[in-house]
Amino acid sequence: MKRIKTDILIIGAGPYGIALANYLHHQKKSFVVVGRFMDLWRNHTYDSMILRSDFSTSEIPHPEGRFSADNFIKQYPEFAGYRNERLPVYVYRQYLDWVEANLEYPVIDDFVDILEIAVDFSMHLALYLETHEYSDHKFCAILRRRRNELLVFAKNIVVATGPGPHAIIPADIKSDLNKIHSYETRKIEALSNKKVLVIGGGQSAAESIESLKEKNEVAWNTPHSPTYLEQPVNISPWLFETIVHSATTFHALPLFLRKFLNKLFSRPTIRPPFKSILDKTKTTTSLGEAGRDKKTGYIYDAVVAATGFNYNIENLTFLSPNIRAQIHTDQDLPTLDHTFQSTCAKLYFTGGVSEPCFGAALKFIIGANFAADMISKHIHED
Repeated sequence: MKRIKTDILIIGAGPYGIALANYLHHQKKSFVVVGRFMDLWRNHTYDSMILRSDFSTSEIPHPEGRFSADNFIKQYPEFAGYRNERLPVYVYRQYLDWVEANLEYPVIDDFVDILEIAVDFSMHLALYLETHEYSDHKFCAILRRRRNELLVFAKNIVVATGPGPHAIIPADIKSDLNKIHSYETRKIEALSNKKVLVIGGGQSAAESIESLKEKNEVAWNTPHSPTYLEQPVNISPWLFETIVHSATTFHALPLFLRKFLNKLFSRPTIRPPFKSILDKTKTTTSLGEAGRDKKTGYIYDAVVAATGFNYNIENLTFLSPNIRAQIHTDQDLPTLDHTFQSTCAKLYFTGGVSEPCFGAALKFIIGANFAADMISKHIHED
């Protein structure tokens, strides 16, 4: 059984995990990154879609700007026209390929099956006690995608997982139909000659409908009238920009005010170019048993639930009960200090799960720079 040790284990290789790794590498810290590199954009985004952010707010953060749009365009001048534009997914994937090819450290393409306090890891307790070189490493993670188990002993853990574990399909869809969350874009793109119902009132519902309509008969169920805006939240652009860049201030706000603002930001919007497509899509207001619409009798072969994500620490099933018991929560998510550290010492959370503490910035790539800078400085000083 292979064993490695590190100061910091980063769980997740999306923008938050890679941004932090970039900062830690710059500081010459010992770290290991585990996860599928930028899996959201490579495997869970429709091939034909356009990002809601421009290039400048979609860059992977690096303390020296190594992965800036300008550096990418210098090597790939054919993409210069997108410098100040919203990016088609295929362009962004080219950019991510370039980032991956120029990383200065490896990424372990694997997943953490169990994260445990090392001395409580009963399965490997004897191994731990007899191996004195690991005695100052608080955590032990077991990776199992590989044929042989890999144990990673770490002094600090940063959980930077993406939205995937938090995808929700409403329980009131009671049929035995093929139910697919909009996160599973590859499964949706594979549907052909089907009668499909799309449920949801935001951008992912609009993108799902556009992707499906060419090869399928599509109906749409939305809980509210759509709001058409270019920006992803239903507030004025200037206010959104202010809040995105004020995560530290947001953390210092009273809890009731943070809850109010996060609820405000959670209202979904749809980009205006989709209006013409959605106006031509059949709508339905109720879904009965076995996929039959109560009003029309229309029977569906599949339901696409574009119903968002319910971030909840219980969805992070790799956290052992011993660790989970040490994490205080609010709104089902970890309570974090200003450095993103939870009440389980040396265990940090970043990305979407930290939104209740730091605000809307932490749902978007633009927040990764702030989080990476804050966490890396704190661990560096520890």
